[in-house]
Amino acid sequence: MNENPESGSKAMLESLLQYHRELAGCEFVRRIMARVERASRTRLRVLGVAAVTGLVFAGIGASLLLPELTGTLSFQLDFGWLDSLAIAGGLAALVWIFNDEFEGI
Repeated sequence: MNENPESGSKAMLESLLQYHRELAGCEFVRRIMARVERASRTRLRVLGVAAVTGLVFAGIGASLLLPELTGTLSFQLDFGWLDSLAIAGGLAALVWIFNDEFEGI
């Protein structure tokens, strides 16, 4: 009758910590990972389309405003370098935005 109180609480703790259900199988985990991967690809496509659309509209806006900006300058400059700089800046911004997406590739 002299039961050790520690052994009783230890047995109760072990019974509480046991799994009473079977753990998820490998196939379940594969299906979940496939769904997550599919959602990630969809997200990347949507972000890519939005980024390209934004760059196109930004380019159109810049091309419409550029003649007005160059007309206000007192001297004429060759703006070929400005176009290259704008494209490089846009690409750098895309790489910065999608940096976490490139890690898995």
